[in-house]
Amino acid sequence: IKLNNLSKLYLLITTTMTDYLFSTLQLSITEFFEKYVEGKTVTFYKIEVYDNYSKDSWILEKRYSEIDTLHKTLSKLYPNIPPMPGKTLFKIKDRDQLEKRKKQLETFLKECAARKDIVSNEAFKGFMEIDKHSPDMTYNPPTIIYENNELPLGVRDCIYFEEASILFIVCCDMNITSRVDAYITNVNLPWEKKTNEHISVGAVFAFKVIGDKKGNSYYFEKLWAKSFPEQTGVVNFNKNDLVLQVGLDSGSIIFYKTSVESKYLAFDEIVNYKPHNGRVMGLAFDDQQGYIYSCSSDKKFKITEYNNISSVTEVAESAFGYTALIHDKANERLFLTNEGGVLSVFVANVFPPSLVAVIQTHTTNCIRGLDIDYHKQYIFTGTNRGDISILDLGKPGKEKLIKEISYFGGNLEIRILRYNPDSHELYSGDQKGKITVWSLKSGQSIYAWQAHSGAITQMIYNRKKKQLLSVAKDKKIIYWQIPDTWVNASVQKFEEDSMREINNSRAKAKFEKYLKKEGDDDSSSDDSLDGWAIRP
Repeated sequence: IKLNNLSKLYLLITTTMTDYLFSTLQLSITEFFEKYVEGKTVTFYKIEVYDNYSKDSWILEKRYSEIDTLHKTLSKLYPNIPPMPGKTLFKIKDRDQLEKRKKQLETFLKECAARKDIVSNEAFKGFMEIDKHSPDMTYNPPTIIYENNELPLGVRDCIYFEEASILFIVCCDMNITSRVDAYITNVNLPWEKKTNEHISVGAVFAFKVIGDKKGNSYYFEKLWAKSFPEQTGVVNFNKNDLVLQVGLDSGSIIFYKTSVESKYLAFDEIVNYKPHNGRVMGLAFDDQQGYIYSCSSDKKFKITEYNNISSVTEVAESAFGYTALIHDKANERLFLTNEGGVLSVFVANVFPPSLVAVIQTHTTNCIRGLDIDYHKQYIFTGTNRGDISILDLGKPGKEKLIKEISYFGGNLEIRILRYNPDSHELYSGDQKGKITVWSLKSGQSIYAWQAHSGAITQMIYNRKKKQLLSVAKDKKIIYWQIPDTWVNASVQKFEEDSMREINNSRAKAKFEKYLKKEGDDDSSSDDSLDGWAIRP
């Protein structure tokens, strides 16, 4: 083998083959036939199902309308649902047309059976009679251990102060009509006496989270609330200085100071300034250097001196509005995303922070979700069109080498991402209130559930207790207990072993094909593996 092809050969052998999915359930539609039902002749399809794990098989008889109902049910919850053959105005009687429909229905069901997130769905399990014929294929849903639905406004952001068990919730009125009415009412005309009274459009709530020792149950005790005549957007809390920062849609940022002596009940306003002309989308406080970092939908990234808020420096202007900001304090780095699918990296050991890398992900869609795993050195981004990108963060000082190493996803309007390093899974919350679990081993969604009735705006994952907190525009706060495994552990091991065997066989076959091509053509170049769908 030529030396200049060794790197591609390495990728070929080590890359996971995600273009083929192993399915525990194998099925085929073997025939169609007529039955007399309720006074009319109806076409049925005979579906033969085989469970690779239990080695059991069974037969189902289903009408087109039943499969179509299943498709409609799944389409409401899952991205990229396999297509179904369309309905016809009149009943199909031609055998060739029926044969064509049979193949299309078989393709639809096979692709569904290869999707772990779909196989775990109750509608699909009922349709395929999985519980009856394959009881070992049990799935473990998340369970609600606490739900709070007493908030008067929809949630935009939240942050948890673990040392004091305090949850800060940022809310705002989600109804545009009532917001406009409030804005008009809150305006002080020149001849009117100015007052602090206003109709609340936004608010910040502080709750004491009280739970039992095992964390199996919770209840929230309201500590205080602060209202605003405008929408609130993001919240940040510095536990060293006990300073809460709130970013507003008007571009203003307000700081509140608390103390242990007050038992966190007294929050006094200490900073109120307006560095932006658009919604504050990202906020961070560097207490060591005394800087406030902020980015906005006005396309500006700015830094402000904490002790001199009139000293505002514009660090950068993006071609698109900024959407998120993460401050890596330990390594003095800042990560910002924008509406054009771009991740920008700044080093913060200089003033002003210096731009060192601009990474255009594979999409130009708006990035809303952003999370970082500093242990395994990954950056995760999610867009409003369902694109999920994984970038290699690398070591500090090597920021110019950050690159996108993989991408996947589906037709989801992603709002928030959270990474679970223990299971190597990614949780996405979307605009329709769904939480989807993605396996980073396969790049596929493996479980999904309807968590809220409105857009999920923030999630917090507790590694110790394996619990996920989600908040949304539906005014709810929910604690979820995440199962150790989404499917029966023995079934999961069987699937992983089977997938590994398939991958090894496919890699071996491609390796042999590669060697044969090298032997047949001595002039092979570095492009000899193009089109092999290798994802480094």
